[in-house]
Amino acid sequence: MIGEWLVPLLATGGFVGLLELANYYSPWLILFGGLAVAWPILCSGFFLRLHRRSVLATHHFSLPFLSLIISAFLIFIFIDRPLLRQIIIIVAGILVYLDFFYLSLLARGSAKYPPRALERIGSVLLALSAFFIFSALFGWVTFLANTFWPTMVLALLISWLLDFEALFLNHRETAKVAFVSLIISVLIVEFFWVISLWPLGFLIKGWILTIIMLNGLGIASDYMDKRFHPKKTLIRGIFSAVLIVLIMVLARWI
Repeated sequence: MIGEWLVPLLATGGFVGLLELANYYSPWLILFGGLAVAWPILCSGFFLRLHRRSVLATHHFSLPFLSLIISAFLIFIFIDRPLLRQIIIIVAGILVYLDFFYLSLLARGSAKYPPRALERIGSVLLALSAFFIFSALFGWVTFLANTFWPTMVLALLISWLLDFEALFLNHRETAKVAFVSLIISVLIVEFFWVISLWPLGFLIKGWILTIIMLNGLGIASDYMDKRFHPKKTLIRGIFSAVLIVLIMVLARWI
Protein backbone atom coordinates (compact mmCIF):
# COMPACT_ATOMS: atom_id res chain seq x y z
CA MET A 1 0.00 0.00 0.00
CA ILE A 2 1.31 3.42 -0.97
CA GLY A 3 0.53 4.90 2.44
CA GLU A 4 2.96 2.52 4.10
CA TRP A 5 5.96 4.42 2.73
CA LEU A 6 4.42 7.71 1.62
CA VAL A 7 2.99 8.77 4.99
CA PRO A 8 6.31 8.44 6.89
CA LEU A 9 8.09 10.47 4.20
CA LEU A 10 5.39 13.15 4.15
CA ALA A 11 5.29 13.36 7.95
CA THR A 12 9.05 13.73 8.28
CA GLY A 13 9.41 16.05 5.29
CA GLY A 14 6.66 18.35 6.51
CA PHE A 15 8.01 18.38 10.06
CA VAL A 16 11.56 19.19 8.95
CA GLY A 17 10.46 21.70 6.31
CA LEU A 18 8.25 23.66 8.69
CA LEU A 19 10.98 23.75 11.35
CA GLU A 20 13.38 25.03 8.71
CA LEU A 21 10.95 27.85 7.98
CA ALA A 22 10.71 28.56 11.71
CA ASN A 23 14.52 28.65 11.82
CA TYR A 24 14.96 31.12 8.97
CA TYR A 25 11.89 33.27 9.63
CA SER A 26 12.13 33.91 13.36
CA PRO A 27 9.25 36.43 13.46
CA TRP A 28 7.00 33.58 12.30
CA LEU A 29 8.46 31.08 14.78
CA ILE A 30 5.20 30.39 16.63
CA LEU A 31 3.22 29.90 13.42
CA PHE A 32 5.66 27.61 11.63
CA GLY A 33 6.60 25.81 14.85
CA GLY A 34 2.95 25.15 15.65
CA LEU A 35 2.38 23.81 12.15
CA ALA A 36 5.50 21.63 12.50
CA VAL A 37 3.91 20.03 15.56
CA ALA A 38 0.46 19.67 14.00
CA TRP A 39 1.58 18.17 10.68
CA PRO A 40 3.12 14.87 11.89
CA ILE A 41 0.22 14.42 14.32
CA LEU A 42 -2.22 14.63 11.41
CA CYS A 43 -0.06 12.24 9.41
CA SER A 44 0.10 9.76 12.28
CA GLY A 45 -3.71 9.87 12.59
CA PHE A 46 -4.05 9.14 8.88
CA PHE A 47 -1.45 6.37 9.16
CA LEU A 48 -3.36 4.67 11.97
CA ARG A 49 -6.55 4.80 9.96
CA LEU A 50 -4.75 2.92 7.19
CA HIS A 51 -3.71 0.20 9.64
CA ARG A 52 -6.59 -0.61 11.95
CA ARG A 53 -5.01 -3.69 13.42
CA SER A 54 -4.96 -4.94 16.97
CA VAL A 55 -1.15 -4.86 17.06
CA LEU A 56 -1.25 -1.09 16.64
CA ALA A 57 -4.32 -0.57 18.78
CA THR A 58 -2.56 -2.12 21.77
CA HIS A 59 0.93 -0.77 21.12
CA HIS A 60 2.13 2.06 23.33
CA PHE A 61 4.01 4.49 21.10
CA SER A 62 2.16 7.82 21.04
CA LEU A 63 3.70 9.74 23.94
CA PRO A 64 7.40 9.42 22.94
CA PHE A 65 6.52 10.66 19.46
CA LEU A 66 4.37 13.53 20.71
CA SER A 67 6.84 14.57 23.39
CA LEU A 68 9.66 14.81 20.85
CA ILE A 69 7.90 16.98 18.27
CA ILE A 70 6.42 19.29 20.93
CA SER A 71 9.67 19.64 22.89
CA ALA A 72 11.67 20.28 19.69
CA PHE A 73 9.40 23.25 19.04
CA LEU A 74 9.59 24.50 22.64
CA ILE A 75 13.39 24.55 22.70
CA PHE A 76 13.33 26.63 19.49
CA ILE A 77 11.77 29.47 21.46
CA PHE A 78 14.87 29.86 23.65
CA ILE A 79 17.63 29.11 21.12
CA ASP A 80 18.61 32.00 18.87
CA ARG A 81 21.54 30.37 17.07
CA PRO A 82 20.60 29.02 13.62
CA LEU A 83 23.29 26.31 13.76
CA LEU A 84 21.98 24.84 17.01
CA ARG A 85 18.47 24.92 15.63
CA GLN A 86 19.70 23.16 12.50
CA ILE A 87 21.22 20.36 14.60
CA ILE A 88 17.93 19.94 16.46
CA ILE A 89 16.03 19.79 13.16
CA ILE A 90 18.30 17.09 11.76
CA VAL A 91 18.33 14.92 14.88
CA ALA A 92 14.60 15.25 15.52
CA GLY A 93 13.80 14.64 11.86
CA ILE A 94 15.83 11.41 11.78
CA LEU A 95 14.11 10.13 14.92
CA VAL A 96 10.64 11.01 13.61
CA TYR A 97 11.35 9.11 10.41
CA LEU A 98 12.72 6.07 12.29
CA ASP A 99 9.65 6.03 14.53
CA PHE A 100 7.32 6.03 11.51
CA PHE A 101 9.53 3.51 9.71
CA TYR A 102 9.46 0.94 12.50
CA LEU A 103 5.75 1.57 13.00
CA SER A 104 5.23 0.84 9.32
CA LEU A 105 7.17 -2.43 9.59
CA LEU A 106 5.10 -3.44 12.60
CA ALA A 107 1.84 -2.54 10.87
CA ARG A 108 2.72 -4.71 7.86
CA GLY A 109 3.84 -7.57 10.06
CA SER A 110 7.18 -7.47 8.28
CA ALA A 111 9.82 -10.04 9.16
CA LYS A 112 12.34 -7.19 8.98
CA TYR A 113 10.88 -5.59 12.11
CA PRO A 114 13.49 -5.99 14.89
CA PRO A 115 12.03 -7.23 18.19
CA ARG A 116 11.07 -4.33 20.48
CA ALA A 117 12.33 -1.79 17.95
CA LEU A 118 9.60 0.73 18.80
CA GLU A 119 10.37 0.37 22.50
CA ARG A 120 14.02 1.14 21.84
CA ILE A 121 13.37 4.11 19.57
CA GLY A 122 10.74 5.29 22.07
CA SER A 123 13.35 5.32 24.83
CA VAL A 124 15.63 7.47 22.67
CA LEU A 125 12.74 9.81 21.85
CA LEU A 126 11.94 10.21 25.55
CA ALA A 127 15.57 10.86 26.51
CA LEU A 128 15.93 13.57 23.86
CA SER A 129 12.53 14.98 24.80
CA ALA A 130 13.66 15.23 28.42
CA PHE A 131 16.72 17.22 27.37
CA PHE A 132 14.64 19.57 25.20
CA ILE A 133 11.91 20.07 27.81
CA PHE A 134 14.24 20.50 30.79
CA SER A 135 16.33 22.98 28.79
CA ALA A 136 13.18 24.88 27.83
CA LEU A 137 12.08 24.99 31.48
CA PHE A 138 15.48 26.31 32.56
CA GLY A 139 15.24 28.84 29.73
CA TRP A 140 11.82 29.88 30.99
CA VAL A 141 13.18 30.32 34.53
CA THR A 142 16.15 32.32 33.24
CA PHE A 143 14.39 34.66 30.82
CA LEU A 144 10.64 34.78 31.45
CA ALA A 145 9.47 33.42 34.80
CA ASN A 146 8.36 35.91 37.43
CA THR A 147 7.69 33.24 40.05
CA PHE A 148 9.50 29.94 40.44
CA TRP A 149 6.94 27.56 41.95
CA PRO A 150 4.72 27.14 38.83
CA THR A 151 7.80 25.98 36.91
CA MET A 152 8.59 23.52 39.71
CA VAL A 153 5.08 22.06 39.50
CA LEU A 154 5.34 21.83 35.72
CA ALA A 155 8.73 20.15 35.99
CA LEU A 156 7.27 17.62 38.44
CA LEU A 157 4.35 16.76 36.14
CA ILE A 158 6.46 16.52 33.00
CA SER A 159 9.15 14.50 34.73
CA TRP A 160 6.57 12.06 36.10
CA LEU A 161 5.00 11.65 32.66
CA LEU A 162 8.35 11.00 30.96
CA ASP A 163 9.52 8.67 33.74
CA PHE A 164 6.26 6.74 33.66
CA GLU A 165 6.38 6.30 29.90
CA ALA A 166 10.05 5.30 29.89
CA LEU A 167 9.46 2.60 32.52
CA PHE A 168 6.12 1.52 31.06
CA LEU A 169 7.75 0.73 27.72
CA ASN A 170 9.51 -2.18 29.40
CA HIS A 171 7.45 -2.81 32.55
CA ARG A 172 3.68 -3.08 32.20
CA GLU A 173 2.84 -3.06 35.92
CA THR A 174 0.99 0.25 35.88
CA ALA A 175 0.64 0.86 39.63
CA LYS A 176 4.25 -0.02 40.39
CA VAL A 177 5.55 2.03 37.48
CA ALA A 178 3.46 5.02 38.57
CA PHE A 179 4.81 4.86 42.14
CA VAL A 180 8.46 4.47 41.09
CA SER A 181 8.03 7.29 38.56
CA LEU A 182 6.69 9.55 41.29
CA ILE A 183 9.76 8.93 43.46
CA ILE A 184 12.10 9.69 40.54
CA SER A 185 10.19 12.82 39.54
CA VAL A 186 10.28 14.21 43.10
CA LEU A 187 14.05 13.73 43.16
CA ILE A 188 14.33 15.32 39.71
CA VAL A 189 12.45 18.41 40.90
CA GLU A 190 14.82 18.72 43.84
CA PHE A 191 17.75 18.65 41.45
CA PHE A 192 15.90 21.07 39.16
CA TRP A 193 15.66 23.59 41.98
CA VAL A 194 19.37 23.28 42.85
CA ILE A 195 20.66 23.32 39.26
CA SER A 196 18.52 26.35 38.40
CA LEU A 197 20.68 28.36 40.84
CA TRP A 198 23.92 27.49 39.07
CA PRO A 199 25.42 30.19 36.79
CA LEU A 200 25.30 27.99 33.69
CA GLY A 201 23.49 28.21 30.38
CA PHE A 202 20.05 26.62 30.19
CA LEU A 203 21.19 23.98 27.67
CA ILE A 204 23.98 22.81 29.98
CA LYS A 205 21.52 22.65 32.86
CA GLY A 206 19.19 20.61 30.67
CA TRP A 207 21.96 18.13 29.85
CA ILE A 208 22.90 17.72 33.51
CA LEU A 209 19.32 17.13 34.66
CA THR A 210 18.73 14.68 31.80
CA ILE A 211 21.79 12.66 32.80
CA ILE A 212 20.52 12.54 36.38
CA MET A 213 17.07 11.41 35.21
CA LEU A 214 18.49 8.67 32.96
CA ASN A 215 20.66 7.46 35.83
CA GLY A 216 17.61 7.26 38.09
CA LEU A 217 15.61 5.43 35.43
CA GLY A 218 18.44 2.94 34.96
CA ILE A 219 18.51 2.15 38.68
CA ALA A 220 14.71 1.89 38.82
CA SER A 221 14.60 -0.38 35.77
CA ASP A 222 17.22 -2.71 37.29
CA TYR A 223 15.24 -2.82 40.52
CA MET A 224 11.98 -3.66 38.75
CA ASP A 225 13.72 -6.35 36.69
CA LYS A 226 15.25 -7.72 39.89
CA ARG A 227 18.69 -7.12 38.39
CA PHE A 228 19.75 -4.49 40.92
CA HIS A 229 23.41 -4.78 41.86
CA PRO A 230 25.21 -2.29 44.15
CA LYS A 231 28.46 -2.48 42.16
CA LYS A 232 26.71 -1.78 38.86
CA THR A 233 24.80 1.09 40.45
CA LEU A 234 28.01 2.55 41.88
CA ILE A 235 29.76 2.36 38.50
CA ARG A 236 26.80 4.01 36.80
CA GLY A 237 26.73 6.75 39.42
CA ILE A 238 30.47 7.42 39.14
CA PHE A 239 30.26 7.55 35.36
CA SER A 240 27.33 9.99 35.51
CA ALA A 241 29.12 12.17 38.08
CA VAL A 242 32.30 12.28 35.96
CA LEU A 243 30.28 13.15 32.88
CA ILE A 244 28.47 15.95 34.71
CA VAL A 245 31.75 17.36 36.07
CA LEU A 246 33.27 17.21 32.59
CA ILE A 247 30.29 19.06 31.12
CA MET A 248 30.53 21.72 33.82
CA VAL A 249 34.30 22.14 33.31
CA LEU A 250 33.88 22.57 29.56
CA ALA A 251 30.79 24.76 29.87
CA ARG A 252 30.77 28.50 29.65
CA TRP A 253 29.96 29.98 33.05
CA ILE A 254 27.89 33.11 33.23
